[in-house]
Amino acid sequence: RYSEERVNCKEEAANLQIRFYPALYHDMFGSIFATVDICSIIPQDEADVAILEEPEHLTWFRCLPNVPVEENATVEEKKALEEKAFIGWTAKFKYVVGILHTNYSAYLNF
Repeated sequence: RYSEERVNCKEEAANLQIRFYPALYHDMFGSIFATVDICSIIPQDEADVAILEEPEHLTWFRCLPNVPVEENATVEEKKALEEKAFIGWTAKFKYVVGILHTNYSAYLNF
């Protein structure tokens, strides 16, 4: 309703997809970290814009993907696929936006 009435984005709101992913809470950090490579669970045809809530939590302890490679792929093709998977968000999506609001002073206590 907000997107339709206040910011005139009815179509965008209808196409917005929010995804949740497997994660675990870590007492030591007081934070939640992903337990899977999140980029690998999003189909490429849906990888337009990523708005990452606390992106540092998605990259500090990132689970690297197992890259499926065609059996007849060349060494260069394999290397390019592995590099793209390793880079992650910026290689997967056309646009990436991060929203930061972590209490970093809590991390200074370590």
